[in-house]
Amino acid sequence: MGDFSHYNRRASQLPIRDRKKYDVFLSFRGPDVRKTFADHLYQSLSIAGLNVFIDSEKLEKGEVIGMSLQQAIQNSTIYIPIFSPDYATSVWCLREVSLMWQMKSTNAHIMIPLFYNVEPSHVRHGGGPYAEAFNKHCTQGPYRPEVIKGWKDVLREVSYLSGWSLVETSSGYEGKLVNQVVKDVLQTLDFGMLEVAQHPVGLIPRCEEVLQLLRLGEETSDRLTLGIWGMGGLGKTNLSKALYNEIRHLFETSSFVSNVKLEESRKGPIKLQQQILKDLLKTKIKLNDIDHGNTVMRTRLASLKALVVLDDVDNERQLDALMGDWFGKGSKIIITTRDKRVLEVRQVDVIYPMRGLEHAEALELFSWHAFRREHPEKGFENMTERIVKTCSGLPLSLRIIGTDLYNRDKTRYWPEVLHKLENVGHDVAFETLKISYDNLAPVEQHIFLDIACFFVESKSSDFIENRAFSTDFYVRFWSAFGCESVFTSLKTLEEKALLVIHEHRYIEALDDDVDKDDYRGQYFWEFSMHDQIRDMGRRIVREESWNDSTKRSRVWWEENIRTLMTATTIQENSNIEGLVWRKRMELQHLDTLAPLQKLDFLLWWELQVQTQIKRLPTNLKYLVLSECQLKNYDPQVSYSLLKF
Repeated sequence: MGDFSHYNRRASQLPIRDRKKYDVFLSFRGPDVRKTFADHLYQSLSIAGLNVFIDSEKLEKGEVIGMSLQQAIQNSTIYIPIFSPDYATSVWCLREVSLMWQMKSTNAHIMIPLFYNVEPSHVRHGGGPYAEAFNKHCTQGPYRPEVIKGWKDVLREVSYLSGWSLVETSSGYEGKLVNQVVKDVLQTLDFGMLEVAQHPVGLIPRCEEVLQLLRLGEETSDRLTLGIWGMGGLGKTNLSKALYNEIRHLFETSSFVSNVKLEESRKGPIKLQQQILKDLLKTKIKLNDIDHGNTVMRTRLASLKALVVLDDVDNERQLDALMGDWFGKGSKIIITTRDKRVLEVRQVDVIYPMRGLEHAEALELFSWHAFRREHPEKGFENMTERIVKTCSGLPLSLRIIGTDLYNRDKTRYWPEVLHKLENVGHDVAFETLKISYDNLAPVEQHIFLDIACFFVESKSSDFIENRAFSTDFYVRFWSAFGCESVFTSLKTLEEKALLVIHEHRYIEALDDDVDKDDYRGQYFWEFSMHDQIRDMGRRIVREESWNDSTKRSRVWWEENIRTLMTATTIQENSNIEGLVWRKRMELQHLDTLAPLQKLDFLLWWELQVQTQIKRLPTNLKYLVLSECQLKNYDPQVSYSLLKF
């Protein structure tokens, strides 16, 4: 049975290391190892996804450690001094290791020495080549005795730390030593800890139930596949994350693939195969196609005891690409899905049906969000009980409603919400979530629907290649439609748990072969929301007219757009305000859209128009075209075109 003490009910989140600018700082004497062992180690650490600082040859020509290097040392998590035979001959190296030791003693840094062709005792006691180096410093250098003694003291202290030795760790094999260093550094940094729910109420008993089904303690070498099945909003992803955090140390390697359904639609299955290979093998492998990926996974993973979690799978095709018979003996594969049929057809070993929260658990979770405490406030126990009962143990609903009610007027606002909750129709989940939407200001509702329909599933290439969705774009975009404070509105959506905003620097998301100078200082936003919340927003738009898509404010669905673009005529009283299309399409003309008098936003990918564009909707404010071919474009057409 696992020890889940770190899932304290009062804990705001799981412990996650505050990542510094550099994961590893390498210190070494250039002439000894720069172009050999140090370079090999640097490349291997970088391929494993770590940010490694390695100084240039130019820096070592002086003896004074500059401010930039001091900052690099201060902003690194792990220090690795590579003690080679001539390390102590370099005053630069001695000052560098002294500064690292000082930082380690006063701040949260980790120091791991590596002894390369030198005995640890020589470093510790100033023997062998280190005796010669210090004798030279004493007789030929301008250094005071107390300075030299300080260097010796630092080397002695560092040599007592647990580290690696070329001879003892790998019997003299450099490649083996490099692999061991990479493995140990990754384990030490431990960035694989996944964040679970802010208030993981009810998580512990469910984790313990699944751990029993995984049969971790049994003497068996069989692979086991377990499916966690249930409706959206029950907490399947949080459960799988908690399990991953708890047991991954029992395996040689592990991989957690989030949002398989969404990421496959964004990136394709090959990218997901590459992610699994990189996670498990700690190296990047380029794949040509799915079959090539299957072959590589079968040959490279067969000997590994691995833990793999595939979150939010919705069809067999995804499992064919990501979960074959290629994992080694003792491996465990965990799948979360809403579709039980996917698990049954795949014949997984065990299916765990995810259940909702018990009443006491639901009451506690709601209280954490609505009152910021474990229990309801005195005098509101009855109203809280009634609200919780309407949510049917669904964690997502409890979180959304509780967050919406926090710090609200309990004499007027709370009774109004309770009345709505107790009078919802048969679709409890939708109606419950929609109450939070109904309580938004009109401009916040507008932004929410735009994101749910248009922007929540944008591909990463949309941001990088076209700069189409920079932070500046969104501010200008929604400001043009009457939102005076975009940042405030977005923050409101976040505070109500309806949206998560991820801000990225362009320069960090670009491939290595892209010129990054033009992207410095620029940011873009990615939006994410729970599937249930996204679907709630889209349903609100569809309910504007169930039968006629031209009567809806937003159009994004393929079938509706194809029908619209192939229609001979479009009524001028159409309600379409925004239209987004992300698939290749060839059209004879674009003038079909001209009658859409309310259309003010049009975003199109890979559009080919064969004839001259003569007319566009008169109210069109933004036309965003990416990878489109417009033939015979009439420059007299007047509209606002954004180019990215």
